[in-house]
Amino acid sequence: MFVFDSFEIKGNHICKLVLPEKVYSQDLFQIIQDEHDRIQEWLPIPEKTKTLEDEENFIEYVQKKMIEKKLFTLCILVDNRVVGTIDLHDISHKHRRAEIGYWISGKWEGYGIVTNACKSIINYGFSVLDLHKIYIEVDSQNFKSQAVAQRLGFSKEAHFKEVLVHNGDYHDSIWFGLVNENN
Repeated sequence: MFVFDSFEIKGNHICKLVLPEKVYSQDLFQIIQDEHDRIQEWLPIPEKTKTLEDEENFIEYVQKKMIEKKLFTLCILVDNRVVGTIDLHDISHKHRRAEIGYWISGKWEGYGIVTNACKSIINYGFSVLDLHKIYIEVDSQNFKSQAVAQRLGFSKEAHFKEVLVHNGDYHDSIWFGLVNENN
């Protein structure tokens, strides 16, 4: 296991950000199944992950895209158990930008995990990938993710009406951006 970063969270738990490996497939799949409705409220992950094999194939896909430098994904572990993922996707080296995506088990919301994981991946994006800008797209009803973006210093840049569909209903999309002031 390659540990990209680690930090302590409330309750003396240790959170680690690690490279994705097939060994995490079973636990990721189980969380997606157990928290299907909660996750699907904001993300299409449950629609795409019907079987353990789907999750294993996704890990393989992620590893391939990471080698191609088109994606950078980390598994989020708490006390050495996987609880979610975070990534930089839609990486454009030409335009020096990327978008952050993440999801975490509801059992671990409110511990500051996503905020700290975002800080780590933003630092990587700006310092290693030499990105100029990082975006976060948030469903207008996802107030927790909006709060994460604001805590991290992102600025609201756009509000698109009825561009996301969740459970048959149209939702607005809010785009937050953060510019690397050092380049």
